[in-house]
Amino acid sequence: VIHAPKEGDVKSVKELIQKVEQTEFLTFTIFSILVLLILIFFMAPRYGSKNILVNILICSMLGSFTVMSCKALSIGIKEIVSKAPSVSYWYTYLFGVILIVCVMIQMNYLNKALDVFNTAIVTTVYYVLFTLFVMVSSSVLFKELLNISFEDFVGCMCGFSTIVCALCLIHFFKTSSDQDFVNLNSITNETNS
Repeated sequence: VIHAPKEGDVKSVKELIQKVEQTEFLTFTIFSILVLLILIFFMAPRYGSKNILVNILICSMLGSFTVMSCKALSIGIKEIVSKAPSVSYWYTYLFGVILIVCVMIQMNYLNKALDVFNTAIVTTVYYVLFTLFVMVSSSVLFKELLNISFEDFVGCMCGFSTIVCALCLIHFFKTSSDQDFVNLNSITNETNS
């Protein structure tokens, strides 16, 4: 958190739309939509029940757009309530529709993953990929990585890696019984003697 990039200061829907219309974010969005279409229509029907990454990738990639839509919707609602819209209301409604569609598709594929795979594994993989895609999309939209020092970048990546490793360790060793822990302690004590 200490090393995390500072989010771009966006105070109006108009400012956010200007950022969304930048070539980098449009390219990221088009690429993401193409990958999502391939995952949804080709990969999920064939491999969704065999590979956890297919459904979780769909959820995580859409999650990055869900977070961006939430931000835009909250700014738009704030402008509507204060009766000072920077652009027409339909942009706010558009972000609301994008949010609803993304959440509906996410929930569908998350439920499919939970039906087939262990909940502990699904939540771990989903948390990691969701966080990764939100970081990437936010970095592309707000150009956060351009305003961050090398030390902060390394610190941010180390923090994210620590969280990923900790989650994996917690969930993958969660299935081992207490007896395994006792056996491990006795082995450790014997080697120390």
